[in-house]
Amino acid sequence: MDPIIWLDLILVLAVLYILDRNLFHYVDLHLQNLGTTLSLQFHKRLLGVRLWLDRQAMVHRGPVGKLWNEYCLWKIRNNPAYKEFFEKRE
Repeated sequence: MDPIIWLDLILVLAVLYILDRNLFHYVDLHLQNLGTTLSLQFHKRLLGVRLWLDRQAMVHRGPVGKLWNEYCLWKIRNNPAYKEFFEKRE
């Protein structure tokens, strides 16, 4: 890269720092927020898929809904907290 371009970039950053010192703090806060934003988007999509599957299981009794119901019942039956409800009594 041409050294004049580096000089121009440094000069622009210096002028920005002199005019508005909060700009660098603003950029820093946005970079810190990037992880939270990505995590939020991931969990939003994951929740959307779970809600779609629940809707398929409750409203549309197709193969996806039946499979999801079987999976949910299997999770409940194998949960140690609910073990006493599924034990056979004599």
